[in-house]
Amino acid sequence: MNCMQYQDDLRNRAMNDSAARRTTEMLKTMVQRGDAMHCPKCKIIVQLKDGCDWLRCPICHTEICWVTKGYRWGPGVSWLTDSPLVIFVCGIGDSEHSLH
Repeated sequence: MNCMQYQDDLRNRAMNDSAARRTTEMLKTMVQRGDAMHCPKCKIIVQLKDGCDWLRCPICHTEICWVTKGYRWGPGVSWLTDSPLVIFVCGIGDSEHSLH
């Protein structure tokens, strides 16, 4: 069972299963606190354990910037167009270094 299948199953079971309901609520709380996020493409909940602020969704393989909670590359990436230019290198704002 992959992450998407598990999260879909959890949502379905939460209607009748108190443990599944508590887990669903815990995941919602983690997203609200910023401890987890929805993949910007497929919307499953992902979490960064440690390391760099870049992660890849295990389902759709989208590359995500943990700092902006959005796509790491491509059109509409706010850190490419915002002014003044501030680049995040592994979570550290730095206007003197190169892009991701």
